[in-house]
Amino acid sequence: MRRNVTHGILCLAVAAASLLLPGGVSAATRSRAPAYSFLEYRAETVEALALQAERNPRVRARYARHFGIPASRVARFIRENLVVSYLPTSGTYRVYYVSPGGRIYARQTYLRRGTRVLALRNGEPVLNWLCGNAMVPALPRVAVRPAREVPPQVAPVVSVPAEQVAVAPRLVSVPFEQVTVQQVVPAPPVPAPVVPVPVPGVAPVTEVVPVTPVPVTVAARRASVFPVAAMLPPISFVPGPKPEVKELPPPEIPVPAPGTLTLLCLAAAPMAWSAYRARRRQA
Repeated sequence: MRRNVTHGILCLAVAAASLLLPGGVSAATRSRAPAYSFLEYRAETVEALALQAERNPRVRARYARHFGIPASRVARFIRENLVVSYLPTSGTYRVYYVSPGGRIYARQTYLRRGTRVLALRNGEPVLNWLCGNAMVPALPRVAVRPAREVPPQVAPVVSVPAEQVAVAPRLVSVPFEQVTVQQVVPAPPVPAPVVPVPVPGVAPVTEVVPVTPVPVTVAARRASVFPVAAMLPPISFVPGPKPEVKELPPPEIPVPAPGTLTLLCLAAAPMAWSAYRARRRQA
């Protein structure tokens, strides 16, 4: 009995000393747990305790051996079922300790009212907050949460207006024996009608008589009198259209009109006078 009281006083002394250190709770988090504890370092919150059980195989093995559960369920049990609570009354409680050799044993320990513990949601204490030691021999049945049922997902029903609903045609299956296959015979080709092509009439052939041009003879004049006349082209008179005849009439000698000769004389007079004066100067 005296030894149990000594363990309780030692735990309380360590807790009081941790509160007096600079930094308070943060200093306690970095400190080691008391002797004979399940934990190796103090865990201030439930999450810190769960993380230590996940990362430290020795701590995880102690809880698994004591509660008789797989080591993989220890951190999940702590995280999902435990909360920080306080003892409602002072008294003697059974607390489990771990010897340096790894043996787990239970002793009656006096704990005061208001001692911080990790309890279930209904208030039943499970672990001692100071050292993480177990306060129950096995996990309570209420600690096991039922598996969460996932409601089935129902696809939403989309209402479509009546005018947008297309009715699928109904297919009627007919036995093969009742289907009559008719062979399609192509119709004989119809000959194209023969259309007579009119023959154009033969146009009468018109006899073409070639026209032979008749040269016109112009009398030569002396260059001393009319020097310009020799430079002019010969003047010919083309008669008008004549009726077509088989025999050509004798050629007619054109006679120049008096007006034409007068114009030629008037045009050639100045040049003849200039030529005459030039010859006199040379003489």
